[in-house]
Amino acid sequence: MINLKNYSEYSTNFGYMKIKEIYSNNNVYKNIVCVTDYSNISSLPELVSINKKYIISCELLIIDYLFKIKGNITFIVKNKKGYKNLIKLINISSNNKKKTGKKFLRFKNIKEFNKGLYMYSGGKYSFNKGIFYKSIKDMKLLFLFLKKKGINLFVEIQKYSKESSKEINKLLKFSKQIKAKVIATHPSLFNLKSDYKFCKAKFCINKKRNFFKKIKYIKKNQYFINENNFIKKFSCYSFVFKNIKKITKNCNFKFKKILQFPKISENDPSFILKKKIFSSSRIYLLNNPKYIKRIIKEISIINKLKFSTLFLIVYDLIKWTRKKNILSGPGRGSGASSLVSYILKITDVDPIKNKLIFERFLNKNQRLMPDFDLDFNHYKRSKVIKYIKKKYGKDNVYNIVTFGRFSLKNSLRDVGRILGFRYSQINKITNSIDYRNNSNNVFNIDKKLFEISKNLSGRIRNKGIHPGGIVIINNIKIPFYSIKNNKICQFDKSKSEIIGLIKLDILGLKTLTLLSNIKKITNFKYGFSEIKYNDYKVFKFLTYFNTGIFQLESFGMKRILYKIKPNSFNQLISIISLNRPGPIDFFDEFYKNKKNEIFYSITKKTNGIFIFQEQITMLINKCFKYNINESEILRRKIKENNNKIFEILKKKVRKKFKVKINYIFYILKKFSGYAFNKAHAVSYAKLTYYSSFLKRKFFIKYIICFLNIYFDNKEKLRKIQNECFKKKISFLYPDINLSSLFFKEENKDIRFGFIGIKNLGKEAANYIIKVRSKKNFSSFYNFFYRVDRNIINKRKIESLIKSGCFKENKIEITLFLKNTKYHKSNLGQLTIFDKNINLDLKKKIFSYKSEFKCIGTFIKNPLIKLKKKIYSLINKRNESFNYFYFGIVTKIIIKKNTKLLYVEDEFFNIRIINYNIKNLSLLDIIIIFYINYKKYKVINLNEQNNNKNK
Repeated sequence: MINLKNYSEYSTNFGYMKIKEIYSNNNVYKNIVCVTDYSNISSLPELVSINKKYIISCELLIIDYLFKIKGNITFIVKNKKGYKNLIKLINISSNNKKKTGKKFLRFKNIKEFNKGLYMYSGGKYSFNKGIFYKSIKDMKLLFLFLKKKGINLFVEIQKYSKESSKEINKLLKFSKQIKAKVIATHPSLFNLKSDYKFCKAKFCINKKRNFFKKIKYIKKNQYFINENNFIKKFSCYSFVFKNIKKITKNCNFKFKKILQFPKISENDPSFILKKKIFSSSRIYLLNNPKYIKRIIKEISIINKLKFSTLFLIVYDLIKWTRKKNILSGPGRGSGASSLVSYILKITDVDPIKNKLIFERFLNKNQRLMPDFDLDFNHYKRSKVIKYIKKKYGKDNVYNIVTFGRFSLKNSLRDVGRILGFRYSQINKITNSIDYRNNSNNVFNIDKKLFEISKNLSGRIRNKGIHPGGIVIINNIKIPFYSIKNNKICQFDKSKSEIIGLIKLDILGLKTLTLLSNIKKITNFKYGFSEIKYNDYKVFKFLTYFNTGIFQLESFGMKRILYKIKPNSFNQLISIISLNRPGPIDFFDEFYKNKKNEIFYSITKKTNGIFIFQEQITMLINKCFKYNINESEILRRKIKENNNKIFEILKKKVRKKFKVKINYIFYILKKFSGYAFNKAHAVSYAKLTYYSSFLKRKFFIKYIICFLNIYFDNKEKLRKIQNECFKKKISFLYPDINLSSLFFKEENKDIRFGFIGIKNLGKEAANYIIKVRSKKNFSSFYNFFYRVDRNIINKRKIESLIKSGCFKENKIEITLFLKNTKYHKSNLGQLTIFDKNINLDLKKKIFSYKSEFKCIGTFIKNPLIKLKKKIYSLINKRNESFNYFYFGIVTKIIIKKNTKLLYVEDEFFNIRIINYNIKNLSLLDIIIIFYINYKKYKVINLNEQNNNKNK
């Protein structure tokens, strides 16, 4: 006897249970489970992977005023036909949302697609406001009509609340009158009785309700009940058990995984693939016996696993992008370990030269879908997807859903909000937690907040569109959501392969947009495979000039670069992979470059430590009695923290490694979960080197292209200024007559573009350029009276003034602002549009704070002018210190009741210090007196000036 209504977390608004939790609770139901979710069957891949008996069920809203129906009906799949019909009904419901904003079915849809399905009149709106909301007479006619058509519609009774219990007699009386069959269900939303508050909290978060108000949709008794309790609950209505058993027995649908490849030709795909390989321009590689042996092996595995079509799909896509001059990356993920991919020019990474293992990508012992991730020019990604839809049919290409999950930090904020905490309280709590150590000492403030937040962590919060994932199907029907008027496959990226869908990651990478723009303006024609990766000058350059270089911009990576100073491509690959949890703990060992005597052959190119997943696979292959295919499978299982594997490995260890077994297990446990995919690392190292090569060769053009893409990232802008300062390249103020929309080169310097000015916008900038094209602006007054004030409003004029566009017209602006009755407006901390201003506007209007707030940097650093004053102030102070540092505070991060200050000197170098200083504001000038490396004292010059003024 099983309960035919269990809502999982995929019912995002009110479902709380994970699929594994439903099964673990369900051992009393003889390992059979029925999962009913609202408007989706997203749980299907998980049900399939658990490999136990399951029943697929879905609850859908039906609205049909002609038949006077409005309520939810639950559909249960009997067989394959029923599965197909359920998908059709889900998709009709989702399509209606696209048209009307609400998911629902019409009665005619049920009439058309009912075969292979059981239906019962249930759901969260099944009683007073459900399908019986008009009159019993209408419902009698409806049920009798359905009965004549042979549609299996059951009357459903439930007993989880006072309201539902009252309705039972009414429903039983109705079923007798029309001779309809009755079933009983218990709508389970959560596991245990104590989980009620967590389920309620999830509902309140999604619906933006107050937790302490009554919620009529979720009742305390809607916890999971076992078979005995289920029978006891409905013992007075034992006649319903017969119908439940009948449904359970007849529902024998089991999903069979069939790879759904689109048909690309009448010929055999494996034959076409061979033909493409042996007609490629890289066929010369096969003169080498190593390459011949590898290509034969790869083709054999691809044919055995029947993945030829997938390779041909990706080959066609890359070929089309090259034809359309859309730059694609050299590779991504484990796909770069395939020689077939390299010869077909899908990737630009030679797997033999870089010692990459094909089994990391495709394993003949496991038929897992190959993971093809493809990077393209960020702004051309939509064109690539349009081509795919055109090629295979728009009804055969879907985006993939992504399920957002509660993290501890986010759930704290969400739960705090519904519990009525003030924003400042929540902020204080979230900033004081060490999430890595899961410390809970701060939760003494409110136990309920901690308890609910912790239990929600890891559960589904909402659904969205995956940024790059798409699935391609072969004229079959799959269930979809309608999100932002897009059809989204209901199975997420990791689960879609379980049911045999082809998935591709079509990703947009801004780095490729940047490289594409540089190649275009410089007419540079060499690709990733056409330059040498051994130029010492490039390695030296990327060590010191790494802003805007792919993978090298983080603070941790810069630290590694400065210390190691790479001088070979292999070192660059290792460095990119080293800055990760796990390998980073061995940074000192990598730096010391100690020889690993035991595993020298595996670690000689990574300075004696394990960094890559492929090294773990080779370690298992070397130390235990497993071939390379089995070793790769074991590596994945160890990654999943499967302790049973270590017991098996002990029995399989080779004799000469028995003494070192504890050390081997330590390496496996430490690195299996954190080690990096070498194929991915090599691909990204190529992209890193190629970016550095172009930046060194076309420095100023690279900088301009970079700024025109990242114009809104002011932190990167200042880092770029620092590099330009080293190269003696100056930034020029934006000028109302000389600036273009974008940044541009001017006399070997860089002219600031209108696009970098805050609050101006492209439309206003283009309008100014259009007006200026007729005749340059002769003065500020000339500009003011020539432009349309509806387009160039007060706020935009302020931005133009603060940014320095009228630097040559200071006196004119001062007089204008002093006498005009234009408006009042706050400029920094000054009221500038005020006729009664008696301040020295000439100095104040163009203050460094106003400039920074408007363009995110200083064109001429104010510290250079203040340098003499700062030095004289330091000489006057009786401070005992070893050395000092002064700069402007450009960023403040408050973390765990301390302040992290980002301080920039006159050369735009950044120093981060941890210091609690009172009355400190952004852009204040400070002096740091260092007594020793760790001990220092901070003086705020702005605070001192304020005290003097008082």
